[in-house]
Amino acid sequence: MKFGKVLFVAAAAMIALAGCKKEDPFGAPKVELTDSAIEVPAAGAVEKVSFVATRDWKVTGIPEWIQVSPSEGTPSLSKQEVTITVQPALDARTATIKIEIEGLSASVDIKQAGIEPKISISPAGPVEFSAEGGIKVINVLASREWTLSGLPEWITANKDKGEGALLIEENVNLTIAANEGEARTATITFTCVDQKAELTISQEAAPKSIELAGTEWRMDYGFIDPDMEGYFTGIRFTDETNFILAEGDPEDGFWEDYPTAEGTYVVNEDGTIVLSYTDEDGEEGQLNAFFIDGLLYLDMYYDAYYETYGDACGFVQYLSE
Repeated sequence: MKFGKVLFVAAAAMIALAGCKKEDPFGAPKVELTDSAIEVPAAGAVEKVSFVATRDWKVTGIPEWIQVSPSEGTPSLSKQEVTITVQPALDARTATIKIEIEGLSASVDIKQAGIEPKISISPAGPVEFSAEGGIKVINVLASREWTLSGLPEWITANKDKGEGALLIEENVNLTIAANEGEARTATITFTCVDQKAELTISQEAAPKSIELAGTEWRMDYGFIDPDMEGYFTGIRFTDETNFILAEGDPEDGFWEDYPTAEGTYVVNEDGTIVLSYTDEDGEEGQLNAFFIDGLLYLDMYYDAYYETYGDACGFVQYLSE
């Protein structure tokens, strides 16, 4: 009987101890967030997230572009806080991090905007160059990396790509080579992701080479009065710098007997000709000459006759006598 009583007392003591087991001071396991979603601009940001965790906790699922501090901690009935640092981004991106305790977790969704691709250039309109060529500075303003394409052989650039920064202009120096042929045009393209800015560049044709030395040009007055047919005004370019003007009948010794003026001439780069002369009365003057469709015009005759008689007032080239 004594042994049985001992067993009974021991069992009762165990039951009493079990009934008096101490409760956890933090209560039931839980993890609760104040905010479950964060939106961050492309430039990045530092955000704080508050939560309550009643057990030891840690942050999981952290991508390389996000830093969390602290990333683990101990239980508390009061709110705790972690600092989330999001790095700058070019493209939009998302991540989900979790605050975990044993058997439970709460998620924070992080959404970051990307940098919208933008690009502009200045000048934006067509750029024109003379045949001699030259240099033009183009200002590029892009939000992201950019490239330059479409350069023809006669245009070179000091750079064909850039880093891109929305508030910082980058300069591109375009060098246009001298043109020795016909007029030409090119369109070059600045591209930032899917955004484009185009620039049209045109260049004048090379000046026509004019060889005047030793040539004669005549205009028949018959276009004004049929009775004057065969009476000419003529110009002879005797060499590379000198000329003679004459009027009369070529059969009567045109150049020798009827000179009205003589002097020197200069051919400009644009193909126009400046004639400085002294006439038969000793008066000095200047004439301008130019070509249209193979005919030579002196401005004194052009102004007087062209509107009425059209091409008939042009000087036609003759073979030297």
